[in-house]
Amino acid sequence: MSNEKEKFLLFRIRAFNDENAFNKVVDLYKDKVTKFLSFKLPTSHDAEDAVAETWIRFWRYARGTKIESISGIIFTIARGVVYDFHKLKEKRNEQALPVSDEAPELSDPLHEEIINQVDVSILKELIAQLNEEDAHIILMRHVQQMRIKDMAKELGLSENAASVKLHRAINKFRSSILEKFGEL
Repeated sequence: MSNEKEKFLLFRIRAFNDENAFNKVVDLYKDKVTKFLSFKLPTSHDAEDAVAETWIRFWRYARGTKIESISGIIFTIARGVVYDFHKLKEKRNEQALPVSDEAPELSDPLHEEIINQVDVSILKELIAQLNEEDAHIILMRHVQQMRIKDMAKELGLSENAASVKLHRAINKFRSSILEKFGEL
């Protein structure tokens, strides 16, 4: 969608509390936001909750504030939701009851699901070890599937600078994989 159409949708949301305009914005970005949050959070249930919270916060913010970039504000809000999730999780862990050392018996389908999610959890762990800027640029390219041109615009960089940052971030990520698992 063109930048002018996005600005018009934002104007309709802000000026008229237009739910149809909001729904169009959601339709445009829901897949990217869902992918982003699914990658950042431990379970699909957590990601679904975070997606809903992101759209609620966006609606509240967009109705009262002039916005220049839809994707910029949506992903800023989404990162805030992820941050809040982890802060709340820390509080819950502090209040948690002691856990038994006995491993629960797992049914075969559940066990298979856990095995399938191991690779994703390892990637999430390795991404979390990168600095925020490197992790963000890798996620923009490979999770949100943004073009270099769009990444550069969102980051306020030239296309060449964005490409170089992405290349360096990927090299750091590759090094952390090799460090953890050795030569593959």
